[in-house]
Amino acid sequence: MIILNAIAFDSSHIHWDRFSKPTETKQIEFEFKPGVNVVIGHNGAGKSTLLKSVREYLFGKSKPNGIRISSTKSDDKEMVYFFMSEDNIPSLNLNQITPFDQNFMHKTVYWMDRKEMSSGMNTNAMLKEAEKLSKEASLVFFDEPEQALDAKAMIQLQKMIKKIAKHSQVVLVTHHPALILMKGVNIIEINKEQPYLDDVKTLVSGLM
Repeated sequence: MIILNAIAFDSSHIHWDRFSKPTETKQIEFEFKPGVNVVIGHNGAGKSTLLKSVREYLFGKSKPNGIRISSTKSDDKEMVYFFMSEDNIPSLNLNQITPFDQNFMHKTVYWMDRKEMSSGMNTNAMLKEAEKLSKEASLVFFDEPEQALDAKAMIQLQKMIKKIAKHSQVVLVTHHPALILMKGVNIIEINKEQPYLDDVKTLVSGLM
């Protein structure tokens, strides 16, 4: 199975200016662990940009400068799933994607739009389908999967992510305290000088 270990960017990367980072920084690196990895940061920090950049690196026709990805994988064919919001469709043309390695495959699945997800039945079906699809993957990315979910659906989402993490590595981009504060997750701050986790904890403590 494939395990994502680290992603590093330097100032030559095309999306460098989109990342919130410490002043005078010339390189940023994000470390990942098996299980659930939660990518957090303030609005505009570069969370979804991180996800998009990984996708472009792994499956674009040309390799962008300024990004290094460290991963460990077996010789078996591997499936990588990207679950993306329809509000945040990447610019990458899916018809032009070619895998960087013949032993590496991927599929992108778009969440239903908010109108469709207003139905509890549709939301439940979507979560079950995501869990089913992820069984064949060793690495699963989610981009803000909490959008338009009510409290009951969020509980389902938490359970689903924990189930997937038993057999796959999960990388989750989110703003939601219910996902950020799950037990046992690896928190990845986009900008450690502007920690988002502290704000989330302050918000939650004010509700108790």
